[in-house]
Amino acid sequence: METEVGHLLEEAVERLRPTRRTFTEDEALSAVWELGIELPIHVDSRFVLARERDAKHPRQWRLAEQVLGNDRLLDALNQGTWDGRDVDAKLAELEAEDGVHYVFCPVDPRFQMDRNGTLRSADREVEVELAPEERSRLDELAAELTTLWLEEGAQPLTVRQISGMLESLGWDGGNDEDWRLVQAWLASWDGIRRVGYDYWALAHTVPEHARPSRFRVLAIGRDSQDVEVVYVEQPEPPVARIETEGPNAKQVAAWTVPLRTTHINEGVLRVPKAVRSIYPSRRPGEGDVTALRGRWYADNDRLWVWLDRSANLLYGADLADKLAWCEAGDLLRVQWAPDVLVFSIIGRDEAVQEEETRLVDVEVLAELRGGLGESYRQSIQAILSGAPDGLTFREVVESVRERQGHTVHRGSIRSALYAGGFVHGDGRWYSSPDPEGGRRRLRRVIRRAEVESAPDLATTSASVRQRLQELLRRLEAGGPR
Repeated sequence: METEVGHLLEEAVERLRPTRRTFTEDEALSAVWELGIELPIHVDSRFVLARERDAKHPRQWRLAEQVLGNDRLLDALNQGTWDGRDVDAKLAELEAEDGVHYVFCPVDPRFQMDRNGTLRSADREVEVELAPEERSRLDELAAELTTLWLEEGAQPLTVRQISGMLESLGWDGGNDEDWRLVQAWLASWDGIRRVGYDYWALAHTVPEHARPSRFRVLAIGRDSQDVEVVYVEQPEPPVARIETEGPNAKQVAAWTVPLRTTHINEGVLRVPKAVRSIYPSRRPGEGDVTALRGRWYADNDRLWVWLDRSANLLYGADLADKLAWCEAGDLLRVQWAPDVLVFSIIGRDEAVQEEETRLVDVEVLAELRGGLGESYRQSIQAILSGAPDGLTFREVVESVRERQGHTVHRGSIRSALYAGGFVHGDGRWYSSPDPEGGRRRLRRVIRRAEVESAPDLATTSASVRQRLQELLRRLEAGGPR
């Protein structure tokens, strides 16, 4: 009997594998039940809850290898990029983009289906028309609202929060539905951008993510020459694990990223393709950039994290600040639930750490010219010489800033550490065993970076670049100019 049940389960999985719809427990296991065996579907890990039961519908299930595509379909409807017809064809199109097998849960109350089988969004926003005098009054408050918004931190706000600000400035709409008037006004104002289901931001405060950095690869040998400048692209993240949780079976995703110098310097994280399935569906008028709430697990700090859907990147000042304190090789765990992104350091990849400590940012190095880099190197050497047990990067930064008497940029200190011959291990920095060698090495790479970071380098002829390199080699060797 056990063999027969196993065979029937295999048949059910194979039958449901190509489907584009979720299914009920009865639809999956009817053949098993006909044998008189009351086998609950959840005992087989290949079946995953897709939606909890409600007053009208039983539980919906999917295969573990399938991914709910409802949010992606709703987003396409709201953005007007799909007319709601031929759901299977649209799911196949999204599957080609994201590399996952999408299925549709037809009992999702966010959708309505007309007689022709065309899907519509059930959660349509009520369109409110502003009277000319109401629009004029709100327009008069636009400048004051902008000033107040900036004074209070320029963070994304909900319509109701903005309505409260307007009321503090003297606006009185007259009833509890005033927020609809405010939303209609915001949607027509060029100085505002919609950045979420109910979040809005001043257009000029919506951040852009950093461009890829150029790095110099430092040679391993103490007296050897460093090699050419390279652009280092972020690698594609590992495949995310997507699961469902909660009474409504909301999808959550999790993946782990071995942090590299690009992540730390640029403050940007690439999102795995599969995670597009849980991108929040956009509302009418919302663009490619969405504001999300985040949390840094170690200190429970709340973050604003920005999602660029077109580039599939997470970024923003809050995230960049947290990543800047991390070390190359740290394992960053990202857990994305519908309401929050949680970031936590769960370990360290020693191989990645060793590899990445040979990379230094060319533009940061160029800023260390004129003896500034050597001043930082000497400060670091003196500080670490007095700390035989080593210091964390944060401790090094705090000590250098105190010694220098001003706020030294973290990138400058990191570059001086990497290029100055300092020793790194187990998350701590130690003094250089050869300070003179570190001085020469830092001086050499700064000189090269000054040339290679020049704005017109890209248009400089090959012969000129070759001549510049020859002059640099002579200077480094102490020869005549």
